[in-house]
Amino acid sequence: AELQSERERLAQAAQARSPKPSAGDPAAGESTGAGADSPLPPPAAASEEAAKPAADDSAKGSESPTANAGPAEGPNPPTKSEQPAAAGRPAMPPPAPLPAAGISPPPSAAAQQSADLQRQRLQLLRQIYEQRHDLLEEFADLEAKGESVSKSITNAEGELIAINGLGAILTAKMAAEQLRPDRNLSLIATWAGEYAALDAQASAVKLGLEQLQTQYASVAEQLKEADAEAVQLRSAWLAVVDPFGQLDSGDKDSAIAAFTEWVTLEPKAPWAWLARGFAYWQLGRLDEALSDFNAAVNLQGPMVSNSLAARGGLLHAMHKSKEAMTDFGKALKANKTDGMVYLFRGRAAAADEKYQSAQRDFKTAINLDAKDAEARRNMALLLAACPKDRYRNGKKAVEYAQEACELTQWKSSSALDTLAAACAEAGQFDQACDWAEKAVALARGANRGQCLARLKQYQAHQPLRLDWRNQSGNPSAAAEAPVSR
Repeated sequence: AELQSERERLAQAAQARSPKPSAGDPAAGESTGAGADSPLPPPAAASEEAAKPAADDSAKGSESPTANAGPAEGPNPPTKSEQPAAAGRPAMPPPAPLPAAGISPPPSAAAQQSADLQRQRLQLLRQIYEQRHDLLEEFADLEAKGESVSKSITNAEGELIAINGLGAILTAKMAAEQLRPDRNLSLIATWAGEYAALDAQASAVKLGLEQLQTQYASVAEQLKEADAEAVQLRSAWLAVVDPFGQLDSGDKDSAIAAFTEWVTLEPKAPWAWLARGFAYWQLGRLDEALSDFNAAVNLQGPMVSNSLAARGGLLHAMHKSKEAMTDFGKALKANKTDGMVYLFRGRAAAADEKYQSAQRDFKTAINLDAKDAEARRNMALLLAACPKDRYRNGKKAVEYAQEACELTQWKSSSALDTLAAACAEAGQFDQACDWAEKAVALARGANRGQCLARLKQYQAHQPLRLDWRNQSGNPSAAAEAPVSR
């Protein structure tokens, strides 16, 4: 915009300097060849010697096609490009054509659609972040309230125990005094009064304790609802950020710009750094992805387990297994119920050919989140395409793949592609081809080529086999090289 403004200013200044032709101006009705495009005005008074080179140039220019065109016809004055060259000055090349003021060339429909998509994605990410921020504040308030109520319950229970102890002592004293031949009835009456007061106090404490327990149960239910909302927000965030390859590289290039804008606007938002880090990872720019994941980890906060899980997955893809396992351990220490940690650790285990451990981690992630489609897809893919026979189960693979498709509303090419692989493992090659064709229709970029290649396998009644060791630094690459049965 600044460049366009400057070009317009220069054009206006050049036009203001140009002489306006008048009826008495001999140049008003004709143009010369050389220097005809010069925007410089002629000097106020040119000497005969200074005018001679210009005349010579004009004579030479008369041999050019432009000069042969003759003088301009009609009543209209000549354009600025038809003004004579300044006497004694070299001719200047014409300026580059300028677009109309304030108007830029319209973007292509595809570029406009991509830009609109990225703006919508960024807006959705911001909304999710704001909801998450509000939810975390609600979590903090509820946890503080729950802790306060819990302390009050503990105090009330301790007070009740003390009252019961005093009551037991008074009861024993009264019983002993009653057995004495010379019992003191006045003392017994005093103790009875004290016991009655303790009994009333115990009843009040019990009533307060019941109210506190009801309040604590209410807080616990609110926390449960907030946790369910957090799970939904996390799933929504994962769907938008798409760390596992739902989008092709071209979309990720555009996403980088959107995520960079988000990082600039909210540098203390770990989700922004994670989003851009996943995009870099998709594009194979691992060092930049690691830098963003480091930034997310350094921000700490409630999302630190997500950040550590992502960094651990990336470090493993960079063949830094020891550092990756350290991150997974830290993530579980921060939040042992974060399914994302088990998902990334399971993928790392599969890449290390520890298929039983991978299945165990995928299963844990599934149990922790009833709406985690990606955990179900990875489990289905491992059960359908593991190179080791004993870890495959076509029937279960179909079940998990169907759940993944349902959770993604049958609109995810990756989930449909996995369902096709599961059907092929179960020997249902006709269904496998049907689902593979649907996956091809939804897939884009390199993913589409992969889906097509697998479709040809199923048409040839060949199930899919994946070598998980071939992960290439892409979070969606569960080793795509097929292996014949």
